Amino acid sequence: MDGTQTLDFACEQLQQELPESAARLLPKLRSREARWLRIPLGLLCLVGAAFWFLPIVGIELLPLGLLLLAQDVPWLRQPVGRFVLFAVRQWRRLKRRFRARSA
Repeated sequence: MDGTQTLDFACEQLQQELPESAARLLPKLRSREARWLRIPLGLLCLVGAAFWFLPIVGIELLPLGLLLLAQDVPWLRQPVGRFVLFAVRQWRRLKRRFRARSA
């Protein structure tokens, strides 16, 4: 898979795991028309992640910023897509473990 396919597949998998309100927002942010919003928002998230030591913003903004920017920066697509797929797999594994403990 090339970078675009990897990122598209990763976003589809992520969309399945997100809450409904965020899942509806993801395709809108990925559309071509949202580029004017996606790039500044991605940069703001990266800047916010640089201040990870502050209590309000944190390192959790880094993957979000990279995911937003990867839509428009070709060399980021493959690594960000792979990271998102890894994170989704880990999330699903964690959910299965918690469900098994509670059953």
